[in-house]
Amino acid sequence: LVNTIVSYSPDIVHLYNVFSPAQALKMKTIPKGPEIIEFLEQDPEAFAAALDRLADGLSTLVRELLKATGIEGIYMSVGTPDESRCSDEMYRKYITPSDKKVLAAAKEYSDNSMLHICGWGGNRNNLRNFTDYDVKVFNWATHVENIGLAEGKEIFGGHAVLGGFPSETGSFLYKGMDEAGIKATNRAMSVLKPVGLEVRVLSIKGAKDPDEYIKARGAEAFGLLLQGSKNRLEY
Repeated sequence: LVNTIVSYSPDIVHLYNVFSPAQALKMKTIPKGPEIIEFLEQDPEAFAAALDRLADGLSTLVRELLKATGIEGIYMSVGTPDESRCSDEMYRKYITPSDKKVLAAAKEYSDNSMLHICGWGGNRNNLRNFTDYDVKVFNWATHVENIGLAEGKEIFGGHAVLGGFPSETGSFLYKGMDEAGIKATNRAMSVLKPVGLEVRVLSIKGAKDPDEYIKARGAEAFGLLLQGSKNRLEY
């Protein structure tokens, strides 16, 4: 399946989405299980050992994908279980090692991985807990952390950073380009310009996102669409 997706658009960078051990465990316990912060509080050493085992399995997956497919790296999601109950010290001691184990596995085959510091549901993170993660690009929920790209670039020591739009239910990604979507686009442009990025706006009709468009019409058609994207003044 991965190779099939890559074949649709060979000129585009492909990163495989991987959830960190803690994030993977969190997804397995939602919505019926206990919050994973409870496991961490009850027996932090056992919790860390469980994450380490999960990291072994994820590392095997990552190695095989990078060896056997055309992906360039991984896009790994990390996040603090509960900012009010998980201190920075707890995260660094009991969760960080498993995060880094998976990233190290990817590093054996590629230098092009990206870290996504997840702010889903308003969950906040201390970005400084991740400054020593060995990745090429850092991405976080700027609207949740209230930290723009310019400030984030400083926090991450000049590394490449990537922004994005809110993706929660009710955001304009669900509703389309209404007034809120237009405001979000304008805000994104105002954030990107100060860090020296050329901003262009692409409108896609008949598809939810570039991936769906390329699958339906091909990479050449998408390339033509890109040529018609608008700069800040034209938009």
